[in-house]
Amino acid sequence: MLLYTRKTTASERGNFGLRERMLFCLRRSPLPPRELMEILGMAKSNLALLAAKCERDGLIEKRRKQSDGRAIAYYLTPKGETELTDRLTDIEKKFDKVITDEKEKAEAAESLDKAAELLSYL
Repeated sequence: MLLYTRKTTASERGNFGLRERMLFCLRRSPLPPRELMEILGMAKSNLALLAAKCERDGLIEKRRKQSDGRAIAYYLTPKGETELTDRLTDIEKKFDKVITDEKEKAEAAESLDKAAELLSYL
């Protein structure tokens, strides 16, 4: 699967990568850059580039933490939340095309919900 995704274009695999993982992490709660770096396994410079692109796209915001005015954290914006919801909806639609049995569909949807929750903890 990994080899396949490396050979496909971003549009063929649905653009589900580090950007979406970052959005899932921020869905649970705002995070400082150091924690995001650890969760995503990224270098500081790579996270800065990814975060800057997501900020330009309006998916996240970088703000000072309310509890400590000196520290910054990344926050998911409503637009970022909408993009995540849209991605999950797209995946569910693909399930509907592939899985026609209602019981299997319900099980797949439950698994998808669990996967989304797991991603928010990673």
